[in-house]
Amino acid sequence: MDIKEKKKALNSLIKGLKKSGVIDEDTTCGFGDKVDVSYQLSPTPFPSLNTVIGGGFPRGKFTCISGPQGTCKSTLCLHHAAHIQATRPDDVILWLDAENSFDLGWAQQIGVDTNNILFVEKMNSLEEYLNAMLRFVDTGNVDVVVIDSIGGMSPEGEFKTKGDVPRDLRDDTMALQARKFGQWARMATPRVARHNIEVIMIAQVYSAITSYGGIWEVKGGNQLKHTTHLRLMTRRSKDERTATVKMPDGNKKIVNLGWQLHIKVDKSRQSGSEGHEIILPFRNGAGIVKDEAAVLTALSFGLIERSGAWYTWKDERIQGKENVIKHFIENQEHAAQLAQELEAWAENDTIEIAIAHEDTQENCVEETIEVDG
Repeated sequence: MDIKEKKKALNSLIKGLKKSGVIDEDTTCGFGDKVDVSYQLSPTPFPSLNTVIGGGFPRGKFTCISGPQGTCKSTLCLHHAAHIQATRPDDVILWLDAENSFDLGWAQQIGVDTNNILFVEKMNSLEEYLNAMLRFVDTGNVDVVVIDSIGGMSPEGEFKTKGDVPRDLRDDTMALQARKFGQWARMATPRVARHNIEVIMIAQVYSAITSYGGIWEVKGGNQLKHTTHLRLMTRRSKDERTATVKMPDGNKKIVNLGWQLHIKVDKSRQSGSEGHEIILPFRNGAGIVKDEAAVLTALSFGLIERSGAWYTWKDERIQGKENVIKHFIENQEHAAQLAQELEAWAENDTIEIAIAHEDTQENCVEETIEVDG
């Protein structure tokens, strides 16, 4: 029997199984010429990140962003949420705030329309949060889910037994969270795929219980590693900008104005970029500056040419990298044109291009700020 006859027989069997109810109608089952097994990508506002992860965060699958505290995990999700609201205004974002740490003012400053975000917070247990998420997903009216964070959810077994008898801190509940999360992940995977929902999970890193040093783990157990389609690791490097502040008493103090956010691809099933890293500029009070990030990426791609201290883009010739960044921040028409060029680059396989730009290692830029009494 040749391949055509085998496919014909199997297709007939699939039709019979669906008709009899053995296979649900919503289940994907069939050869590639009969079913669509592709998935969509949700681009981020940062072309360099889109390039290194293969186009954007996957929809219908799970993404995990892990890193130590203060490494811009939630802020990166807020920037992505603002971009989704700007490009897909009909999408609904569900934000599970298990840490009760959502900063409304900070989100609005980044550009997030918080009136169109569905918040879930102040629940008692991991089971309540994740069951609520499944109920919202089943409606089909949620497009993006952000879980902040995996480590912030505590299973019921940590504070009460099956008979609702309160536990105390002397009871051992090791691995309970990992087992519960693994159960939820197995239940959520087909539902997330069926409704084409983009799920982003935030996870802090912890030192492992081991005799070996330097090993970092995240909550959720091994199931988190298996379930995620894309896993990113964030790190914070040395302060990139400092300022000398003159205090009212006449003394001077050096303060930090910003730093570099390093994002490394720890796992990717959609691109061959595991181990690749990009650098995004973070500025205190502003978050990740999109226009500045675009300039740094354009420099690494060669879209903005450099000759000594002079930088050239189209007919513009500007001296000094800081002036180039300032030019695009002040001229949004040119910034939009540059973003279009970078999007064209991000659509191609440009992983071999060095994303990290050598100029990010330049000396800190210092400026003097007078503080009135």
